[in-house]
Amino acid sequence: MSIPDLQNPSRAAQLPWWRRLLSALGTAAAVVVVGFFGIAFAVLPINFSSASSVTLWHTLGFLAALPCAILLIWRRSAPTAVFLLTSALTVLLPLSPLAPAVALPWVLARGSRNTWIWAIVLATVTISLPLWRDWHYGVNGSVWITEPGDVALDGPTYLIGGIAILLVSIAVGGARRWAGLAAGAQLAANQVSAEAVQLRGELSRQDERELIAREMHDTVANHLSLASLHAGVLEVTSTDEQVLANARAIREQAHRATDEMRVLISSLRDSTQDGYQGGVPTFADLRALVEQTRQTGVKVNAEIAAPGLNELPPALARATYRIVQEALTNALKHARGSGIGVLVAVQPEVRVDIAVSNWIVPRAPTDYADPNWKDWTPPGTGTGLLGMRERAESLGGGLSAAANNNRWEVRAWLPWTRA
Repeated sequence: MSIPDLQNPSRAAQLPWWRRLLSALGTAAAVVVVGFFGIAFAVLPINFSSASSVTLWHTLGFLAALPCAILLIWRRSAPTAVFLLTSALTVLLPLSPLAPAVALPWVLARGSRNTWIWAIVLATVTISLPLWRDWHYGVNGSVWITEPGDVALDGPTYLIGGIAILLVSIAVGGARRWAGLAAGAQLAANQVSAEAVQLRGELSRQDERELIAREMHDTVANHLSLASLHAGVLEVTSTDEQVLANARAIREQAHRATDEMRVLISSLRDSTQDGYQGGVPTFADLRALVEQTRQTGVKVNAEIAAPGLNELPPALARATYRIVQEALTNALKHARGSGIGVLVAVQPEVRVDIAVSNWIVPRAPTDYADPNWKDWTPPGTGTGLLGMRERAESLGGGLSAAANNNRWEVRAWLPWTRA
C-alpha cells in the first residue's frame, strides 16, 4: 500500500503556522545536537594518541561533523540519500551515531518491507561502530569521561545504549509509517465519499431530467401536437387567404417546435450525451426567424452582418440564435405594434455582437411625462432576460437590457469560443 508523502514540502506548506514553526524548531534542534555530538566524538579522543595519522583522521571528522548534521535539513525531501550519506560519513570518520539514527525514521516511514530490512541492518552498523570506537578508547579518549582517570562505561552499557538508540529510531519510523497509512486510508475514504456524493447527485439530476422529459412529452408536446392539428384543420376548411397563411405558419411552427422538443427530450433522457444535441442554427435560420416576425405584421429593420455565421461553433451559433429569438419574442409580447431593430455582427475568430431594440409602447399618454421614464422596464417575470443573460455569461460574454431614448434595447456580446 502506498504511503502518502506527509513530509513533502508542498504538503508541509499546507500545515498551520504553528506546525511549521515546530517542524523548523525540531530541525534546528536536531542539527545542533547532532553537530555537537559529532564534534565531541571527533575532537575528544585526539588527546589519547599523538599519531599524526590518527590526528588527521579526527581532524577530518571535526570538519565533517557540522556538514553531516546540516544534511538532516533534507531528511524530509530526500530521506534515503540523507540516510546513506550520514551513514557513510559515520562509518568512515569518527562521528557520533546520531545523524543516521535521526535520518532513519524518515526512510522507514516511506519505505517498503525490503527497505526496512536493509535500512535497519545499515543503521545497526552505523550506530554500533561509533559506540564501539568510543568504548575502545577507554578512560583516556571516551566521550563519556569528563575528567582523566574517571571510570569509563563498560561494554554492556554501550550495548544497551546502542540498542536504545536503534529501537527509538525504529519506533519513530514505525509511528510515522502508521500515521501515513492512517492518513492514506482517510484520504481514500474521503475520495470514495466524495465520489459517492457526486454519483448520488448525478443520479438525482438524472431522475429530475427523466421527470422533466416525461412532463414535457405528456403536456407541452401534446399541446403542440393539438395546436398543429387545429391549424391543419383550419388550413383545410378556411377559404380566407390571410387565415390560410396564418394557419400554415402556425402549423409549420408547431411542427418545428415539436421536432426540437423531441430532440430536447432525448437529450434529457440520455445521460451519456454532452448537453443539448439539437441542430445548429445557420444564417438562413436567422433570416427565417426575422421573416417570421415580419409576418406577424410588425416592421422589422434587420441588419445581419454575419459572413461567418455558418462557421460559428455550435454552442455560439445556438446562443446567437436563441438570444435573437427571445429578444424578438419579448418585443412582440411587450411592445406589439412598435418597430423592431435587429443587428447581428459576426467578427470571425473574435466575437459576435447582438442588438435588438423596439419602441416603448406606453400604457397611458402620461407615461411619457413620467420622471422615471428612463428607468422603465417591461412587464413580466424577467425570466426571458435572465435566460438570455445566462446564455451569454455561460460562454464568457455579457448582456445588458435597458431603456434608452424611449427605446428598449437588448445588447449582448459573445466571445468566439470553440467550446
